[in-house]
Amino acid sequence: MRELRYNHQRGQIPASMSRIPLFSQLKEETLEEVLEHASVVHVESGETFLEEGGPLPDLYILLTGRFSVRKNGQQVAALSNPGELIGEMGFVLGKPPQASVVATASSTVFKIDVQVMNALANEHFDHFQSVIYRYLTKLLAERLVRTSEQLTKVESGKVYYL
Repeated sequence: MRELRYNHQRGQIPASMSRIPLFSQLKEETLEEVLEHASVVHVESGETFLEEGGPLPDLYILLTGRFSVRKNGQQVAALSNPGELIGEMGFVLGKPPQASVVATASSTVFKIDVQVMNALANEHFDHFQSVIYRYLTKLLAERLVRTSEQLTKVESGKVYYL
């Protein structure tokens, strides 16, 4: 795993960053502040990115690649869409990861350090918090709907994940 500081030049937000669903909802000035303190992490296939019960994670956004989310060694989800969040449960709950996240392909994620968010200027901090919690609420509600649908497909005491 390699982490590199994101080399951001003010006033030049790449179109690829603006297409990330979370970032597209931020004011340009707030996004500038976030990008200035962010980094990019490269994870090799087979590498454990987050360990269940490990250190409190930062918030990550999938840029490229694929990850398997595993609880007690069993896959419970797969992440492969650019813009998907990783570490959001620990971020919201302020607790260690509740599952392990393993790269199933060479992957790149964008890291938003939790400490950096606290260092944002007040107007950017309030806006970022508002956007991120609204985004997380929608994301978690969608996951709850999918989980409920999966639980209705119970056969012989087994749950089949889609």
